[in-house]
Amino acid sequence: MGLDIYSGKLTRYYSRNWKTIVQQMSEENGQKCVMTDGSGNEMKPVEDPSEIDQIRETVTRWIDNIATGIDQPLPSPLWDETSECAYYTDKPDWEAFGALMLLQACQSLNRPLPEYVENRWDALEDPIVGSSRKHGAYVKLGN
Repeated sequence: MGLDIYSGKLTRYYSRNWKTIVQQMSEENGQKCVMTDGSGNEMKPVEDPSEIDQIRETVTRWIDNIATGIDQPLPSPLWDETSECAYYTDKPDWEAFGALMLLQACQSLNRPLPEYVENRWDALEDPIVGSSRKHGAYVKLGN
């Protein structure tokens, strides 16, 4: 299991019509990469146009609910889900994840964010993150 960041249209995301950075790199190197769900089933893109339209309609309704549900309604739709466009994806490393933990810890403790951390820094060993965890000002991950 891994963490993948995706930025693009929601219809494309939910129809699985995108490839992770690992899939893209595998294809570039002539290797096969199969993504599976928690049960081990291969996750394939939705190919049926009517099913993609149904996903798009659901996403568009959700977007409209956001636009009209705020204090000062925004024009609907907030963005266009009908056209295909580029998407971006990457896989953050543990240092990036740790940096998010540090950011959250600094914000929850009302402390300034350090300008830098040492090479091979470990967020779980950082005193600011540790203090935040002691005060219960964090989201527990894993078991």
